[in-house]
Amino acid sequence: MDRNWAAAELAEILGDWATAPGPLYRRLAAALTVAVEAGDLATGERLPSERELARAFRLSRATIVAAYDLLRDAGTLDTRRGSGSRVRGGPGKRGGAGAESGTAVVRRLAAGPGPLISLARAAGEPPTDLAAELAALAAEDLPALLADAGHHPRGLPVLRATIADQYTADGLPTTADQIVITTGATQAISLAITCFVRRRATVVVESPGWPGCLDAFHAAGARLVPVGLDAEGAAVAELAPAFAAGPALAYLMPTFHNPTGTLMSAARRHRIGELAAQHGVPVLEDNAYCTTLGTPTPPPLAAYAPRGATVLSVGSVTKTIWSGLRVGWLRAPRRSPSGSRD
Repeated sequence: MDRNWAAAELAEILGDWATAPGPLYRRLAAALTVAVEAGDLATGERLPSERELARAFRLSRATIVAAYDLLRDAGTLDTRRGSGSRVRGGPGKRGGAGAESGTAVVRRLAAGPGPLISLARAAGEPPTDLAAELAALAAEDLPALLADAGHHPRGLPVLRATIADQYTADGLPTTADQIVITTGATQAISLAITCFVRRRATVVVESPGWPGCLDAFHAAGARLVPVGLDAEGAAVAELAPAFAAGPALAYLMPTFHNPTGTLMSAARRHRIGELAAQHGVPVLEDNAYCTTLGTPTPPPLAAYAPRGATVLSVGSVTKTIWSGLRVGWLRAPRRSPSGSRD
């Protein structure tokens, strides 16, 4: 491998490593070891220099030197004058995107809260009337549901129809056959990844971004290209050349972006739809927070995309109602008889 990792890319892989207990240099060495074992860092790939990493992570160079020394002592890193520090560990093991993503997510949750504020999770208390609503649902709807065979691979038909009606009301005409129900937004994202992303494929993501999606993309072996945000959302000045390079997918969070809270403007959504159609780049928009703040929002990005653009939309009640409700969905465009997507 001859890849040279930039410090920003490495930071996305390592996630919330600094919140773990223990000295900083040991935490960093442990996070890098996990990344090697997971296959996120492959044998022969070059890590950033100690000086570069110290500057990017805002740590002393001594901390980085100590972490790299631990990795060299463990046989995970090899440093040679003139060629830098390269991964020496095994190739790692990779399963499907869902399996490795689950491992990364579980690792974040198992670490628990540390002295720093973590943005890895967004979970609140359930509404006070949720228990009563669930009890009423069981009493009123469960008998009819039990009378059915219960096997609906794409999700309960009435739920898919309800979600489709909501998209239509929001300005994006949708039918039930365009909806697939998932066990939350993360599974919907993983489903899209299996359709569009292959190992070493390029995926455009926002920076900063949600750690859960980064886990899923890294697990699939994707190479991430970060783009910054401004007051209107993902910056077009960075998106345009990133799309022109022909990535396999672009992942954006236009409605109450995690972690910045940015609400993408209607004009920006329209421009991104144009770029997606122009360059043939599929876009995965994550709107899992669209009703969290009770603020009027523009229609989904897919509503602004011209004919022929491929925009998939993710939604969920996990963030907006309660994390225990593992219900999400993926809306996909419908292919027209001419072969284009509507």
